[in-house]
Amino acid sequence: MAGFGGFRPAAFQFLRDLARNNEKTWFEANRDVYEREVRDPMRQLVYQPAKARR
Repeated sequence: MAGFGGFRPAAFQFLRDLARNNEKTWFEANRDVYEREVRDPMRQLVYQPAKARR
């Protein structure tokens, strides 16, 4: 897992689209975007400081 490099514009676009399409079917169809643009960078953000404290 690489270090946190910030959120790309696609992450914010995904969140705007999610706000307009807050339905399970839409989310499932866009899960890959969520994982790539939101979930994975968020994990990097959370885990990076935890590793630095060890």
